[in-house]
Amino acid sequence: MRARSNQFKFLHKLHHMSIAKRIAKNTGVLVIGDTLKSLLYFILVIYMARILGAAEFGKYSFAVNFTLLAGIIPDMGLNYLYIRDVSRDRSKAKKYMSNFISIKILLSTITFTLIVLAINLLGYPQDTTFAVYGMAVYMILTSFFELFRSSFYAFEKMEYDAAVKITERVLLFSAGMYVLLAGYGLMGIISISMLAAAVAFIMSFIFMLWRFVRPVLSLDFEFCRKSIKTAFPFGVAVIFSLIYFGIDSVMLMIMAGDRPVGIYNAAYNLILGITIIPTAFTAAIYPLLSRYFKTSRNSLRALHGKAMKYLVMLAIPIGFIITLTAPKIIDFLYGPEYASSALALQLLVWGGAAWFISMGVNASLRAVDRQKTLAWIAGTGAALNVSLNIFLIPMFGYIGAGIATIITQFFVLFAGLKKLSSTLPLPSMWGTIAKSVISSMAVLLILQYLMGLHVLLLALAALVYFPIIFILRGFDRDDFGLLKQIFSSGQK
Repeated sequence: MRARSNQFKFLHKLHHMSIAKRIAKNTGVLVIGDTLKSLLYFILVIYMARILGAAEFGKYSFAVNFTLLAGIIPDMGLNYLYIRDVSRDRSKAKKYMSNFISIKILLSTITFTLIVLAINLLGYPQDTTFAVYGMAVYMILTSFFELFRSSFYAFEKMEYDAAVKITERVLLFSAGMYVLLAGYGLMGIISISMLAAAVAFIMSFIFMLWRFVRPVLSLDFEFCRKSIKTAFPFGVAVIFSLIYFGIDSVMLMIMAGDRPVGIYNAAYNLILGITIIPTAFTAAIYPLLSRYFKTSRNSLRALHGKAMKYLVMLAIPIGFIITLTAPKIIDFLYGPEYASSALALQLLVWGGAAWFISMGVNASLRAVDRQKTLAWIAGTGAALNVSLNIFLIPMFGYIGAGIATIITQFFVLFAGLKKLSSTLPLPSMWGTIAKSVISSMAVLLILQYLMGLHVLLLALAALVYFPIIFILRGFDRDDFGLLKQIFSSGQK
């Protein structure tokens, strides 16, 4: 009863402080921006896979993942630290941004040098090497863009972030389609990626100066030392996360060659595409979680609990529905050359489901200053993933990489929940899980009778999940109260 009372107090506070409206607006803006961004990139990747073929697409995927692993060095967790601290005290924005830009210039120079040395030592063909060079430039420009957009998050003005993302992705999509159809191949798409990143860099920098903070390039050594020390666990967590997200493609390239990487990444990119809503939602609530950790533990627990509930209710049906329809999805999107990707998709979607829920756990761990715990979990997950890939890829190829991803993601999820429970204990989620599974099973029964239909009609049938979980009372009166306040706030 006391927990329910605290939740009602939290909802009441949401209404009077217009926080519900802010969450709705920021989540909505991010969902719209990320949806359009991901949709355009998704379409581009499909055409890229079709036009380049599995081998050339494998080289592109390798270049992306190779530079992605090194790309965290210029960040070192500084973006998360900026959002957390500036969302609590916005007067810190100028000092943080001024010094963080200087740190990034130094670290970016080191990173690019290391990438060039590493790819040349590995002895890859010239086209693969040049692709890595181009994606390294893209990665560095994106690193600065990510820092500048941290101001949009810290000040909870996500519409600027959406504007930059949409512009960047429209340019990448339109110019990318042109170079692919004109026959410019792998290096053509790499060049356009660099151009789009440069535009995002310039736009985000202008928005930051105009609306949020005007940094002055400076290097306060003591402040930078303390900031790097504090941000380091954030950075380590992201490094290890990227390892177990991206190392599978690199290891597949080394152990199995170009084509298996292309087959595997055709499925993997679909999983990335369905993370739009949880990514946007957790990004929108992270500044609030950080602030509540200092101002209201009851509000922190209530918001975290709601976030976890909604993420579970999204993750479970997606896992079941994609498992059933994966062959049709792959055939519709990629064509018969990628038929083998269906099994990879059926495996990876369950790693994606665990990843959905982990996003809420990770956001809360960062908000409550448990970045060292997050780093430990991510490090252990990375070690587990690498070990499993070494063992499984030689035996099962890209299927082994998929199995390694599932095991790693569920380990990270359960480890995060265990560590977070000491700070933010949650009521049992078994009721939500059970109702989500029952609703998903009902949808699967319907889909079994409709499998002869077009894949787009199957997607519409999946919407049956929502009325079923409504009938099962998966939403309680707290949820309806929150939704009512969000919509009523949005109309004012």
